[in-house]
Amino acid sequence: MASPVGRLRPLLVGAVAALVVLGALGLSAPGAHRPLPPAPGSAGARAELDDPAARLEVAPAYDPTGPLARAAPLPSTTSLDVLVGLAPSDPAGFAAYTAAVAVAGGPLYHQYLTAAEFADRFGPSAASEARAVQYFQGFGLRAVASPDGLLLTVTGPAAAVGAAFGTSFAQFEAPDGSPFFAHTTAASLPEIAPWSGVLGLGNSSPIGPAAVGEPAAAAGPLAGPCDGNPNELEPCQVWTAYDLADLIANGTDGAGTTIGIVDTYDGHEPQSELAGDLATFDADYDLPSPAVTWSYPVPTSGDLNATRTGWGLEEALDLEWAHAAAPGAAIDFAFSPNSGPGLYAAVDALVDGEAANVISLSWGEPDVGVFNAYSGPCASACNASTDGSYDLLDPVLELAAAEGITVFAASGDCGAADGTSGVSTNFPASDPYVTGVGGTVLNVSGSGAYGSESGWSGNTTGAVSPGCQNQGGSGGGWAPGPRPAWQVGPGLPTSPDRRGVPDVSLDAGTPVTIEYGGAEGAVLGTSVATPIWAGIAALADQHAGTPLGFLDPQLYRILAGPDYTTAFHDIGDGYNGYSAGVGWDPVTGIGTPVVGALVGLLSAQAFPESNLTTRLTASPGYGPAPLSVAFGVQVTGGSGSYPLEGVAFGDGNASDASDGRATHVYPAAGVYVAAGYAADASGNTSASPAIGIVVGGGGGLTVALAASDIAPSVGTVVTLTATASGGTGPYSYYFQFGDGATENWSGEASVTHPYDAAGAFCAEVIVADSAHPVDGGTSAPVALDVGGAPRAACAVTLPPAPLRVSGGPSVERGTAPLTVNFTALAQGGAGAPYTFDWVFGDGTTGAGPNVSHVYAHPGAFDAVLTVTDANGTARTANWTIVATAPPATPSGLPPPTLLLVVVGAAIAAGALAVVVGARRRPTGADPPRGAVAPAVPPATPARRRS
Repeated sequence: MASPVGRLRPLLVGAVAALVVLGALGLSAPGAHRPLPPAPGSAGARAELDDPAARLEVAPAYDPTGPLARAAPLPSTTSLDVLVGLAPSDPAGFAAYTAAVAVAGGPLYHQYLTAAEFADRFGPSAASEARAVQYFQGFGLRAVASPDGLLLTVTGPAAAVGAAFGTSFAQFEAPDGSPFFAHTTAASLPEIAPWSGVLGLGNSSPIGPAAVGEPAAAAGPLAGPCDGNPNELEPCQVWTAYDLADLIANGTDGAGTTIGIVDTYDGHEPQSELAGDLATFDADYDLPSPAVTWSYPVPTSGDLNATRTGWGLEEALDLEWAHAAAPGAAIDFAFSPNSGPGLYAAVDALVDGEAANVISLSWGEPDVGVFNAYSGPCASACNASTDGSYDLLDPVLELAAAEGITVFAASGDCGAADGTSGVSTNFPASDPYVTGVGGTVLNVSGSGAYGSESGWSGNTTGAVSPGCQNQGGSGGGWAPGPRPAWQVGPGLPTSPDRRGVPDVSLDAGTPVTIEYGGAEGAVLGTSVATPIWAGIAALADQHAGTPLGFLDPQLYRILAGPDYTTAFHDIGDGYNGYSAGVGWDPVTGIGTPVVGALVGLLSAQAFPESNLTTRLTASPGYGPAPLSVAFGVQVTGGSGSYPLEGVAFGDGNASDASDGRATHVYPAAGVYVAAGYAADASGNTSASPAIGIVVGGGGGLTVALAASDIAPSVGTVVTLTATASGGTGPYSYYFQFGDGATENWSGEASVTHPYDAAGAFCAEVIVADSAHPVDGGTSAPVALDVGGAPRAACAVTLPPAPLRVSGGPSVERGTAPLTVNFTALAQGGAGAPYTFDWVFGDGTTGAGPNVSHVYAHPGAFDAVLTVTDANGTARTANWTIVATAPPATPSGLPPPTLLLVVVGAAIAAGALAVVVGARRRPTGADPPRGAVAPAVPPATPARRRS
């Protein structure tokens, strides 16, 4: 008897034949869905690559200029390691939270996130990560996500990598004869995940260390008192010159902190040699032996000890001089197996593992490319040589700031050109969450007494391209990204409106001694300055008793304040293509440290007084969950210019409020303490009195507050008494006294507080009841005039909301004739009546909030909407509408009747094939993954916090 499958074999053969016909006709069964990408080379993959509208460009085509000859295609079997970035799920909210963490005196000041909290609240979604991994696996590639989900390591042969990115690779020869490879067409990915960047699709400008060796001194280090060679500096001389000596002698030596260092492994200076050289260095200069953790966070199948990467000098310098600057700090040394994607992955491992309080990165790459230069402002893929690296690593560096990790990076040793044919800053020193470190030439006596200092200068132009052969001095200049809120105000130029580099500096041009390869030597470069600054930050963390995190807001506040010349040497001489000058400059930044004074200012919990005042309103203040609340921020006083305004919502989230307003949805019941914060152009910061947002019962308590004395003298203890009615007792009370002090959620309705300084203060109380869901309320503020100060203005009057325009076209792309429905909504400004004027881009116009227009002919059209409010203020918005030509009917197709018959038969046969297939479902196999392991046994980084 024939089996069931045997009886159905003729039908199956017919179904397959029908499907073949459908494929030849370019048709598919109705409702077909492919959740994962097809195997490389399949028709589906080719169709996806051929549809640019469905893909996002993640790296521009490499377009070499000058005498760069294409040698040959890159062999298809060449193994590539590519790093792909995934953006946070809420980039704006994450940025606002990170900014608020650094606002001194604000509601979230130093309220650091853990890596787990970041992943839960701001990290890429699990669904996005899964789609990204599955996409690359569909091409036979190995794809592994980092624990925080921000980076994806993709490994496999060049042919499969090229297919996944829709590009191909070629080999080139640089002018110096060295080979490199690059992708010759734009690289793209389907818009299935929040891609942030890619690194590893070329190696035209590998990331390089910022250290240069000098000839070894004739005489070795001197024993006994600090009395060395002023042209080759020992640790004690640097301590004396920059005022570290007393701190270290008195026990502020970095104890209890951990410095992380990331470098590329070099078989010429392997781990065992590094450890031996450090021991010799410590013995020569009477330094204690540090606790060092050696980690290998990036897997590799190669033999690291067989590599000669040229990074050994950098490794020895970073290790020995980070230790010299903070002798009591522990060190986590993370090795990368390569000078590209592995470095970024190693940084991410330290950050995600919370393994360090301070991280030193003495390496970088030009922001604008070496051979394939950056040509203008852009949001991604700005560095054409290495495919937009800062978009890839920036979220990791932002996470470090949110966790309270201080990151320093060298500004480079090639002056303002950074080895390019024009001008360029160096990344990651240019990142807005990193403290970029420039270089000086330090002149001291034999004992280290500070003599003079100038910017580390280069040649007359600062430009050498390609590469940097003459060590063109301190890197610096203007980065492609916008100027951060904290980098404005006194001592800073007003233009251009971009991130300035470096932030600080230290000796780079007078060599320092090191032990390298079992021999004494000397080295210079911004790689000297960077680990020393990391050690200084470790001293400050210890002195403060808490991680100080991202330092730039504090450093620029000091620049704008009265203590600048106490805490810094202002370096006025030097040239790197730009000139040094008074205050901040693009050669030496703010200047070099006077560490004794600087550590005290960085760790101080009191901040200079100013008349900067921030107030907050919320509407509605209570209601059932989920509750959408509109917040208003009013800032007065200070410099009159406020580059940072925001709201902390009290549930762990924050938002920028640069236009004075923010909106937030509270999904769960509770009483939330919200507060506004701001910074002015002089670095002053302030926070508003908090207000209670009641999410739950839908009603608010009636709350009043009274003070025993509203005009007390300084030092008087004032009694504040709250009265609440409604809801369900007992009540909980959150008192804020207006001077920065609070009494958080006590059960006492009456509290006392001493006002120890004169000033005008606004005291308030927030009350929560015991109901489920909760009810609560906030009192009106009570104005207190301490020590005869003028009466506080506690009421809030907000400016009108700005004119906002929203809406747009129903479709932006389609076949001509294309019908597009346009809608528009206007809010704010002077209010109604609003007028709506449309220009459709094809010579016709329209009016009104809802219009319909037909684009009769193919083309790309710029549609522009102009909205005008009652006072004549206008705002515009625009969209590009693409009407494509109808597809041409291919020749040689069968007559329509026959086509319908074939299609119908194919559909029926396909359905039958599905039924049969459902009875015998083969078990799929995962694509080959290829196990890899570190060449050196890895050590898990310790999780250390101050």
